[in-house]
Amino acid sequence: MLAALLLAGVALRPVAVEEPVLDVRVADIDADGREDVVAVCASALLLFRGSEAGIPAAPTARRSPPPPLCVAGTGLLGVVRDGRFRVVHDPFGAFEEGEPGARSLLGAVPGAAPALASCPGDVDGDGRDDPPVADEDWVGVGTHRVPIPPDASLTIGRNEEFAVVYRVPVPRIGDWSGAGGRELVFFHEGAVVSFRDGKETDRVPLPLDAEGEAADAIRRHHVLVEDVDRDGRLDLLVVQAKGAARLFGDFEASVLLWTGGRVYDRETRKFRGPATMLKVAGVLLEPRLTDLDGDGDLDLVLSTVDANVLAAATGTAPGTYQLFRLEDGKFAKSPAWTHRGPVPMSSFTADPVPPVVFLPDLDGDGRPEAVAMGASPELLAPDDRGKFVRKGGASFPAQGRAAIGRRLAAFPGPKGMLLAEATR
Repeated sequence: MLAALLLAGVALRPVAVEEPVLDVRVADIDADGREDVVAVCASALLLFRGSEAGIPAAPTARRSPPPPLCVAGTGLLGVVRDGRFRVVHDPFGAFEEGEPGARSLLGAVPGAAPALASCPGDVDGDGRDDPPVADEDWVGVGTHRVPIPPDASLTIGRNEEFAVVYRVPVPRIGDWSGAGGRELVFFHEGAVVSFRDGKETDRVPLPLDAEGEAADAIRRHHVLVEDVDRDGRLDLLVVQAKGAARLFGDFEASVLLWTGGRVYDRETRKFRGPATMLKVAGVLLEPRLTDLDGDGDLDLVLSTVDANVLAAATGTAPGTYQLFRLEDGKFAKSPAWTHRGPVPMSSFTADPVPPVVFLPDLDGDGRPEAVAMGASPELLAPDDRGKFVRKGGASFPAQGRAAIGRRLAAFPGPKGMLLAEATR
């Protein structure tokens, strides 16, 4: 029998579902201030509505068959069918059929495997997120339309032998140019572009490496646009990786953070000095921004591995996970916590699933928790020396990417989903 693990205000709790869960999202779907969980199975879309007692063991709403793509956000659950945005969740009811609309910007393909995407934000200020949509000659969120063909994508530039990837964020809603108000911000033609009321307000070309790097190079470049310091302005984080696949590879990743208003000097046509410049050794797997210490701003998690011919022979490589706190608008030069452990070579894919997932500070003790993925996921917590140690496990397999909220994280699995919950 599957039992919950309760430890210091954090629980790993399995939720059994009659078929495998392919994808999950955590969002306040009904805009009641409590996080809900949306799960996609092969034959149904499931909604687990949160309450004071937490996430229920059984879904509170179901729709069959599922759409090929869903968009989950605050006050919204939009789904795409046949490549068109057709169903919108009614926050005060269950699922209601809507009028056919523009196709999803996030690339729904008829017959594709079910998937979920996060909403960019609240463009009209009504407290609920709006879905990103597009047509042949425009991109938009809600009623805001931008006359640009929807070729802004989540991944550009790629070499199939080794990954040459720029991970581009979905559109963001916020103040990018400094003019105030809500702008639609996304990556297009090598630049961060912002629009308000359908008019371009700013365009910042990014100093990114060209596509088509040599096949012996492993690069995973990431572009993140977020309000990192929570000052009301969107910030720019660029993480660039470089190195060559030799007997003993020499890899490193550079972290560049520009805070709002300090990105680009238009008179000199040069980038201003970033607020943060960091370098870490190893092959970059994935950066993540999340509030690890509960102070309201976003901290940085970097996952790297040491790759060499011995690692390829054994099927695993030594991995390092480093957590950098944001302090006074800058990431600290030294990591607040580190964790080291084996990383399967299967992580070297175009869309890797991190073998260790760092969670926000769910129990409010000032330190993040982590879940080590695998056949039997393990709950990890940092000790006084900054090392993550095992605090227990759950005999419930998890697979795929975790959906992480403020006080809740959900992991899809072949038998349902695994929840990491705050219990205080």
